Amino acid sequence: MYDFETIPERRGSGSVKWGPDPRAAGRVTDEQVLPYWVADMDFPLPPEIHAEILARAAHRVFGYAALPDAWADSFIRWTQERHGVGIGRYWTRFSPGVVPAIAACIAACTSPGEGVLVQPPVYHPFAAIVRASGRRLVENPLLRDADGRCRMDFDALERVSADAKLLVLCSPHNPVGRVWTRDELERLADIAERRGLAVVSDEIHSDIVFPPNRHVPALALPESFSRRSVSCYAPSKTWNLAGLQASCIVIPDPVMRASFDRAMEAFGLGVPNVFAPVAVDAAYRLGGPWLAEALVVLSDNRARLERELRLAAPGGTPPGGTPPGIAFTPTEGSYLAWMDFSALGLGPGTPPADWLQRNAGVRLDEGTKFGSGGEGFARFNFACPPSLIDEAVSRIADALRNRARSCS
Repeated sequence: MYDFETIPERRGSGSVKWGPDPRAAGRVTDEQVLPYWVADMDFPLPPEIHAEILARAAHRVFGYAALPDAWADSFIRWTQERHGVGIGRYWTRFSPGVVPAIAACIAACTSPGEGVLVQPPVYHPFAAIVRASGRRLVENPLLRDADGRCRMDFDALERVSADAKLLVLCSPHNPVGRVWTRDELERLADIAERRGLAVVSDEIHSDIVFPPNRHVPALALPESFSRRSVSCYAPSKTWNLAGLQASCIVIPDPVMRASFDRAMEAFGLGVPNVFAPVAVDAAYRLGGPWLAEALVVLSDNRARLERELRLAAPGGTPPGGTPPGIAFTPTEGSYLAWMDFSALGLGPGTPPADWLQRNAGVRLDEGTKFGSGGEGFARFNFACPPSLIDEAVSRIADALRNRARSCS
């Protein structure tokens, strides 16, 4: 049994998530605010992985690091056993992160002024990289069904893909929590092939999937598609290793690999820090038992957040209903809840995450950060000890009750 109950003290540790928020100046102190925004976990590293990192630290020499075979071999075995896809050893490349890898793919596959397609609301660095690289941002916004579940707009994708050279796929999708089905991905693959689109698939959340959903890697699609795609994996979400800056990039096609290599060299991104190869090897080799327990905790947290907010809502909420002003998007994968506050009636110019920080002392990610379709939404990270979920629920419920009283 691993410890998922203890709240680690992260303030003062250099944590982005738990660090000062400049937006709060003069309104609410950082000590009063609990953060549920940045997508990292408030769980300690599994001791098996920690021990191997400590052993490397004990060596006391930290020169330039190489990439031993174990770095890729452990990842390849994990991907075969967990996701059922085989990866050629020579297909793999190191990157200090998925975002730098996507930037390299944009540089390798497109020229300035050409279109790069994203499907918002989506992880906000996608659009930032496209704009910063001098490419045109082409959007195909997700559709939202009556039950809140999001889906791709394939008819629109057919049209707008003619104006792009590269599609950045988020699979599972951040922030809406969709785990794309094989049928959906095969339909996307068909469009990409017919339109001549290259695809970079961000699969960083692929290990955090809740039954009965199952992650379908781009590498599991027909070879004609996988050969025109780049797949981006990392242990950073699965075991909370983002600070060690290590990602595993898979590129089956030799021409795309060579272009990627040139872009990475131009960006100066090919050399890992000394802890990255050790952490990747240890995580994929030893991290399975911890992840199995973590997925149970995350699933319980996901249900706990929705259930307790319903119970704590002003005046109660009927079974199957949602608290006044809050609608939950079904979270099939990732540890991120995409919550709709648009019915709360906060008024124009009052984003829900800002309102919650000021009135509940709870910091979420603002929905508009993720682009089109994010208005009225906020993203909640539930990868934390259950007691922190209870505290967030209590604070949000109190804020809603206070608002209801002031409006009555």
